[in-house]
Amino acid sequence: MSGLCDIGRHGGTRPSALRCAPLALALLGAPLATAQEKSLDELLQLSLEDLAAIEVVSAAKVPATAARVPATVRVITAETIAENGYLTLEDALADLPGFQLRNILGFNSYAFLRGVPSQNNAILLLVDGLQVNELNSGGFYGGGQLNLANVERIEVVYGPASALYGTNALSGIVNVIRKDPGKGTGGKVNASLGSLDTSLLDARYAWSSPGGDLAISVAGMRKRTDKADLRGDRGDGNWTDAADNYENDLSFDGLVRWKGLSVGFLVQDKEASRASVQKTLGEPLRDDGVGWHIRFRNAWARYSLQRPGPWSAHSTLYVRSSTVEDDTVPVIEKATATSAGSQQRWYRPGELVGAEAQATWAPTKRFAVSAGLVLERERLSRSYSVTTSGSELEPALRPPEPERITNDVVSLYAEAEVGLTDELRLFAGVRHDDATSYGAVDTPRAGLVLNRGRLTAKLLYMEAFRAPKPWDLTDGLGNPGLRPEEMRMVEASAAYSFSPYLQADVSVYRSRLDDRLTRSGEGTQWRWVNAGDLDTRGVEVTVQLRKGRTTAWANASFCASEDETGRQVAEIARAGANAGVRYAVARRATLGLRATYVGSRRNPKVIPATGDERIEDALVLRASASLALPHGLEARLFVDNLGGTTWFHPSDLPPSRYRQPGRTFRVQAGWSF
Repeated sequence: MSGLCDIGRHGGTRPSALRCAPLALALLGAPLATAQEKSLDELLQLSLEDLAAIEVVSAAKVPATAARVPATVRVITAETIAENGYLTLEDALADLPGFQLRNILGFNSYAFLRGVPSQNNAILLLVDGLQVNELNSGGFYGGGQLNLANVERIEVVYGPASALYGTNALSGIVNVIRKDPGKGTGGKVNASLGSLDTSLLDARYAWSSPGGDLAISVAGMRKRTDKADLRGDRGDGNWTDAADNYENDLSFDGLVRWKGLSVGFLVQDKEASRASVQKTLGEPLRDDGVGWHIRFRNAWARYSLQRPGPWSAHSTLYVRSSTVEDDTVPVIEKATATSAGSQQRWYRPGELVGAEAQATWAPTKRFAVSAGLVLERERLSRSYSVTTSGSELEPALRPPEPERITNDVVSLYAEAEVGLTDELRLFAGVRHDDATSYGAVDTPRAGLVLNRGRLTAKLLYMEAFRAPKPWDLTDGLGNPGLRPEEMRMVEASAAYSFSPYLQADVSVYRSRLDDRLTRSGEGTQWRWVNAGDLDTRGVEVTVQLRKGRTTAWANASFCASEDETGRQVAEIARAGANAGVRYAVARRATLGLRATYVGSRRNPKVIPATGDERIEDALVLRASASLALPHGLEARLFVDNLGGTTWFHPSDLPPSRYRQPGRTFRVQAGWSF
């Protein structure tokens, strides 16, 4: 394990555990590998030094430990996902500092990072470094239909990142790294059953040749849940007893790697019932069939060239599509004495083809430069294609092909790293994007990174933008004159290792979002506009303890996110906190307890049931137990909302807030072979 923390581009010698502190602070007590790869007893022997040695690729597009890169990076490992029983990506992100969620039950979740609320999110979502945001809106739709059982780690980069990634990387990046098929032949199957009629089945199999030159993996996941089925008197008026609020998620992916060439694909599918989308207040609407159906298809080929000298390079070809399928029926109008009612059927396809080439030159230990070129062509729907029937009982005809917008993007980026001393490094980079739909945008970033003994400190400046998408330009009354949102952030952070078992870090930041996209108007007379600014000041603190059979962690966030009037923006709580402890009661058994606190926050609209616009704070407890059995078998039990807390997420639709599930249970059985 020599050189784990400083190996990066330049190699080096084994550092102390103290120099590796920053990444370990963000690992939530997670071991390096899954239980499939290591025994529980082996996992308990891993130190914080081992955890901090994980190299990340999202922050600089080249491998390096989190201590070396000009960004705050937190990592969720495969073991953390398994031990905590995360069902969705949003579940995993909720345990990190700085994240707040709006879960609208059966349709979609919105993830807000560092005080930036957005209807279509402001986070860039990647899988193995390739963007998978919804094309027409830029939405962060990947939570429910991602197969977390096939994830090696999730890298979260905090702050604006357009200097490397272009549009959508406004408040941060979430990069989901799939498991490497080259780590040996074998597979795993998991099956889960739980409350709210939740069922999940996932499977993965990998094969690699004796020499490791050829490796292949396939994985799939099918999940069904009635998570939105909070009906009757338990649902605060959200639903009726006649509503069947299901959500179906599907994922299938594969990867073939031969030497420096890798070819992969990812297909994701999400269905929600009509009742989940069209809330049933009063007399129930017909709820049979699909109210929302979106499908993502991604495929890519990547070739990496690693030479003995200072040069390395890779190139990637990729195709993407995100389509609201034509069986989507989100609106059913009830029949009246004067109308037969109607059904609406929606269709919205989108496609993208692109290529990226990147080269890195590192002639000395104190200097490295990376540069890249990106070419993309988007063909996006100007708006939904909609057909309407003549009766609430009669399905509408299949919608025709909608009008398309073609957007060509050419991007150039470069970043240099200069070692001012052995302990202090300077980073500076810039990206130029030129698009036919929104023009030219330049986004820089710069940073100073200090690694000195037990201390790592960073001073960062970052910029980012989010370009208007067809959804923004045409939704409601439409507004073709929208401009890109632009963000600037300054951040200072420090991480310190008090001992090999105890580490802590703190980040302080301030950001400003200009030309913010907001919804203006009421009823049918509304549109998206560039209106106002958003000033945000925040602090994040993380502490981690790992000794013997005990792992404990805690984080707290404070975020003052204010609009141009000085008022805290809706949906963002000023304070939040998470904590957890996991204890190995025996070599093969662990117990875990986690707590999440969400502060009071303002709802976008007045809540009719109370006449108030505030959602009360909430403390939610979660418990887990795991048992490793002989012959590759394992069993897990998860209890969510242990205390049965009544709590809500915000909403701008009736009934203007969304009740979250009460106490739920889930059991899981797995077999590694």
